[in-house]
Amino acid sequence: MLRKALLVAPLLLIAGCGGSSSVASRPANTAFSTDLTSIFKDIKSYGSGAVTVGWNQLTGTTTLNGSNATVELQATVNYRNGSGQFDGLVTVTLPDTSAMTLLMKGTASLNSSTSTTSFVSNLTWLGGSGSLASANANGSFTGSRSTALGGAVHLDVKLQMNP
Repeated sequence: MLRKALLVAPLLLIAGCGGSSSVASRPANTAFSTDLTSIFKDIKSYGSGAVTVGWNQLTGTTTLNGSNATVELQATVNYRNGSGQFDGLVTVTLPDTSAMTLLMKGTASLNSSTSTTSFVSNLTWLGGSGSLASANANGSFTGSRSTALGGAVHLDVKLQMNP
């Protein structure tokens, strides 16, 4: 349910068109979606699940301007009764190995009647390499998870590219 892959997809769209390394060729606004799968997690619950803390590493792919890109999300969680704060990093890597990393700070909200968790997060540029070395982007994502913490996540990302 933690569809953090969506975080990565917007970054890929911002990465540029046709492999160009020119910041001017990147779209000013980018949006994408992705599905992420957990590849490693260390999550602990206390007080019959009332407090949940830990971290999760998720990966997925997205398509950006016709090319596949990899998205990796690393998140820490601090939840009370299934809802709370999360922080971490979203990295998008293009086929030419150019990459960008964004800081995420968000909130998860569990709907106890549907057992679905929704996410909202701000994204702040940390840095890039290759064709993304001189880029800068900020944005946000929304997402959802319909499985237990550590399960698959869907994300919808929106980025504002600043040349």
